[in-house]
Amino acid sequence: MQNMFGIDVNLYIIAAIFAVIGSAYAIFGGLRAVAVSDTFSGVLLLSLAILVTLIALKAINFDFTDIPKERLTLIGGPDSDIPFTTLFTGMLFIQMFYWSTNQTITQRAMASPSVKEAQKGIMAAAAIRLLIVPPIIVLPGIVSYKLYGDIGDAAYGRIVGDLLPPFLSGAFAAAIAAAVLTTFNSILNASAALWVCDIHETYFNKTPNVKRLSLWVSIVMVLLAFVMIPIFNNPESSLINTVQQLYGLLSMPILSAFIVGLLWKNVEALAMILAVIFGVGFYFYATNPIGQAQNIDLHYIHLMAITLILSVSAALFLNRFVFGRRAVWDAHTVFGKGEVSI
Repeated sequence: MQNMFGIDVNLYIIAAIFAVIGSAYAIFGGLRAVAVSDTFSGVLLLSLAILVTLIALKAINFDFTDIPKERLTLIGGPDSDIPFTTLFTGMLFIQMFYWSTNQTITQRAMASPSVKEAQKGIMAAAAIRLLIVPPIIVLPGIVSYKLYGDIGDAAYGRIVGDLLPPFLSGAFAAAIAAAVLTTFNSILNASAALWVCDIHETYFNKTPNVKRLSLWVSIVMVLLAFVMIPIFNNPESSLINTVQQLYGLLSMPILSAFIVGLLWKNVEALAMILAVIFGVGFYFYATNPIGQAQNIDLHYIHLMAITLILSVSAALFLNRFVFGRRAVWDAHTVFGKGEVSI
C-alpha cells in the first residue's frame, strides 16, 4: 500500500515504531539511557561486523587475486569522489569539526565523571575508529567485487544475506535496528539539550521547566522527522548529494569560531560573528550551489580548508583593524600540561 507520495505505508509504520521507542529512551531515560543503549548496540554491531568480515574473507580463501589494482588501494585518484590530497586539507578539518564540536559526540565526553575518564573514552573510540572500522567496511566490499562484480551499494547486504547463517542474519538485522535506534535517540537527546541550553534559556526563559520543555522539543523534532520522510526516502536524492557538498557552509565557519576561541583571547565576539558570515558567503560563492559550475575550480573539500583559513584570518583582521583590539595568543592554555578544570 502506498500513500499520495508513492511511499509504502509500512515505512511510516516502521518509522513510528522507531520514533516511539527512541523517544522513550531519550525523554524518560535521558543521557544515561542513551549512553547505555549506545554501548550495548555498539558492541553487538561491532562484533557482528568483524564476524561478517572474517566469514567474507574465508569465502574467497583469503585470496585477492583477479581483483583490479584500483580496488585494492586506499589512495583515491584526482577523479575520485575523495582525492587522496583532500585527506591533508579539508578532510582533516572535517574530522576535527565532527569529533570535536558535534553535540552527539562531545556530550558523552562532557558527561564523564572526570577529565581522565573522558580521555579514556575518547582514546578507546579513536582506536576503534582507526584500527577496526576501516577493515570491516573495506574488506567486505572487496570480497563482494570478487564474488559478484560491481553491484554498488548492494554489496554489503548481499554479503550478509548470502554468507551468514540464517540465525546470524537475524542477529545482524537486530543489530542494525539497534544502531538506528541509538542514532535516533542520541540525536534527539543532543538536539533537545542544544535547544534548551543554547537557545531557550538564552533568549526566551532563563529558568524553564527543563523536563517539560525537553519533552515538547523532542515531540516537535519527531514530527519534523516524519514530515521529511518523503524528501529523504530516495537514497539517490539530489538533495542528499547537495547536503554532503554544502556541509562546509556551516562546518568550517563554525570550526573557525572554536579555533579562534581556543587559541586567542581578547577577540571581540562581533568580529568572530562577522567572520563566520564571511566564511559562509565565501564557500557559497566558491562552490556556486545554484549555478552550473563552481566559481573556483577546486575540489569542495579543498575549498573547506580554504574557507576555514579565511574565516580565522577574517576574525583576527576585523578584531585588530575594525574593533581596535589586539588578539593575544593563548594556545598554552589548551596545549599546556597543567591540570584541566571544568
